Amino acid sequence: MNDAFGDLISGTIPVVGWNGDWGYRSETNTGGLQKVGVRWYDPQVGRFLQQDPWLGSVFAPLTLNAYGYCVNSPIEGSDPTGTALPVLAVILVGAAIGIIGQAIKDKLDDGEINDSWSSYACAGAIGSIPVGGPAVYVGLKVGVMPTMVKMGLHAPHHSFRWIGNAWHFQLNFYKPGVKAPFHEYPLRIPLWPGR
Repeated sequence: MNDAFGDLISGTIPVVGWNGDWGYRSETNTGGLQKVGVRWYDPQVGRFLQQDPWLGSVFAPLTLNAYGYCVNSPIEGSDPTGTALPVLAVILVGAAIGIIGQAIKDKLDDGEINDSWSSYACAGAIGSIPVGGPAVYVGLKVGVMPTMVKMGLHAPHHSFRWIGNAWHFQLNFYKPGVKAPFHEYPLRIPLWPGR
């Protein structure tokens, strides 16, 4: 059994195993450290050992601690990958992929890039939907647009209708200036059944 920061209260840690709902990985010979996404985490002190690539926000001073875990509120937040990306940047990357795909299709059609600007605009809009659509949905539900998103492949720890527990792709959205996800509205896409 672990406390909110992941420190062992009772029982034993498996030699190599998954710890908690978010899949923090306990590994052999690490002295109790856990691999959380791209960074190492020490549950005894409730801090990461490497600096967060996200610099934080001056409007939420607790986020300026680059080694803190979930702005010292692990009950309300989680940080399964150790990093976060700006929502706008991910939406723009999706739009660029859509436009590039349209240009390739256009070139393959007749050897020239001559489709209308509206077809490129539509392709960009469609490319931005996978992150932009859920971000708008979350913004409408909670009354504030998220500014950060985490994406990742998760081991089976959620049950889905029709297939039960499954490996899934998950998007977690973050409030402006606070690195704590909106737990009520993550987007989970089941990929294949798990055990």
